[in-house]
Amino acid sequence: RTAHTFVRSVFETKPSCRYLSTRTKMFRPIVVNSPQQQKNKMFEIARSIICGGQQQSFFMYEPDILKNAIKTWNLKLPKVTPYYAIKANDHPLVLETLGEIDNVRIDCASKNEMLTALTTLGSLENCIYSHPCKDVDHLLFARDNNLPMTVVDSVEEMEKLKRYCPNVNILCRIAVSNEYSRVLLGNKFGCSENK
Repeated sequence: RTAHTFVRSVFETKPSCRYLSTRTKMFRPIVVNSPQQQKNKMFEIARSIICGGQQQSFFMYEPDILKNAIKTWNLKLPKVTPYYAIKANDHPLVLETLGEIDNVRIDCASKNEMLTALTTLGSLENCIYSHPCKDVDHLLFARDNNLPMTVVDSVEEMEKLKRYCPNVNILCRIAVSNEYSRVLLGNKFGCSENK
């Protein structure tokens, strides 16, 4: 309660520019003018919340950091479209920010993630369904909500798509060596060369 009171008393009257939220969906604006001031202010707020007895986890979100990261991506890799995995953080503020940016797509791996994207963004037109083994119910949801693209990792998935989503665009995920990767995903994702 102390943390909530602190946040309300300090930020309620200032213009909305930056956001603070906890898992309880509490939003309060944070106003800053420079990157260093932003960093200092965020540390100050986090310290105050923790010292105030906050027991729940919380995160601090700065939309401009996300927008600048995408801007940098587009400058360095102009021909590569980034796909944001909704499972990384499905908070509505994050998704709304991504929805405002051109050349960003949303990666959904389940019906629940597609529903989250649909609820927040209003459509699935900028989404891809990426689960390697798709449930038929999830495919039908994707089809009925005009999800334009999916990924396949096997011949069996191609056959399932042909039956349930014949008009969807398809990307074929290819298995590659990941011997130098920090996280080994080669066993889970991708078609082998002989398929």
